[in-house]
Amino acid sequence: MNTRKYMIIVKGEIQTSRIRSCKYNSASKKTDVEYITGGKYSYAYENIQWLSEPVALNSQLYHISREGRELFNIEEIYVFHDNRSGRNY
Repeated sequence: MNTRKYMIIVKGEIQTSRIRSCKYNSASKKTDVEYITGGKYSYAYENIQWLSEPVALNSQLYHISREGRELFNIEEIYVFHDNRSGRNY
């Protein structure tokens, strides 16, 4: 999946880069997810968050760090909003 356009969270973990396709199955009322590795799984509504339409931030205006270490040469920052929970990712 395109990580610039979508964020897919499966059971609380961001999985976007591992997913080949994701679509709602109206017959089973579940979301069918196909992983790049070939596995296919169906998830209940509460286990999938499919976020889109992120806001692009100017990466020059932010300092990004992880585990206390500052990261450099960040080219793009996207913020996804989850309307269901009100959280930003």
